[in-house]
Amino acid sequence: MSRIESVPVTGRIVERAESLIGVSQPAPLGQRLGIARRVETLDRDRLGLELEVKRLAIRRRVQGAFATVLYGQRVIQARAEDVRIAENGVAVAKARLAAGDDIPAEVGQVEVEWGQARLALEQATSRRAQAIEALVTAIGDPTLHVESLEGSLEGWLALPTLESLATRLEQSPFIGAGEADIAVQQARIELAETQRIPDVSLDLLCRRVGDVENTVDVGVRVPIPPFNRYQGRIREARADFVAAEARARSARNALAHELQMAYRTLATAITAAKLLREEILPRAENVLHSAETRYASGDISLTELLPIRRDWTRLRLDYLDALQDVMQAWAALSPYLY
Repeated sequence: MSRIESVPVTGRIVERAESLIGVSQPAPLGQRLGIARRVETLDRDRLGLELEVKRLAIRRRVQGAFATVLYGQRVIQARAEDVRIAENGVAVAKARLAAGDDIPAEVGQVEVEWGQARLALEQATSRRAQAIEALVTAIGDPTLHVESLEGSLEGWLALPTLESLATRLEQSPFIGAGEADIAVQQARIELAETQRIPDVSLDLLCRRVGDVENTVDVGVRVPIPPFNRYQGRIREARADFVAAEARARSARNALAHELQMAYRTLATAITAAKLLREEILPRAENVLHSAETRYASGDISLTELLPIRRDWTRLRLDYLDALQDVMQAWAALSPYLY
């Protein structure tokens, strides 16, 4: 700081005026600096946990999009198999027509089935392309070129216990971010309370009287705030603390509910996938193989064969749908599996 004092109204200013130059250094009391540093550290930790929460949300979207692409690839394989079966059916129908065991209308019917199978394959291919676009967007690089993905939909059919998932949830950044917010607000209450103790300022001044004498002033300044006890700031900090506790409690309840819902979805999808894979599909495949053989030998008509083929296609797609549900449920659980 610098200033001029005792400036005369008359006479020479330089000879009689007093000029001061020096420094004033505040000295906080009441451990304020230490608490302020702790607030800064806790807030940095909180922001780090919130960043991790956002990263896990992105991972969830990527996993869901990845599962959709894998599902699309399996649907294409199933639809391609339908095309092969329908094409083989056309050949058999034409052979039977040439042998006099079939009628032209039935040949036309199997050709319609063949066309529908090819159309379904084209639609599945288009949906897979859309799923790939969604995946690269979720990754954050729309220019990324993806030809195909490697992965297994069947590799996720093991069901963990809900208790183990709940335990892992307690260790997740979702819970940690709320607890960190509470710790920050608690420290801010302590910081606001220390502000009731005023700072002490240490002054060191060099005084020059006119142009003939130099002196040094040393002093301590202590403000006296009889009316300002920072009660408003303390009440605000306490209100923020209560709000942080409410947010953390609400987030914990919401996460527990979401975990239970995702777990039920996963359990249902795994049960359906296992039932279809281990019991229903093998039986349906045997029925289809037997019907195809009997149709080729002329024991059953095309009218009897086509519903069996449609049932086989529907069951395979139901199985793939169940596998996709499993993968999507795992994606929903992934943020909690920290």
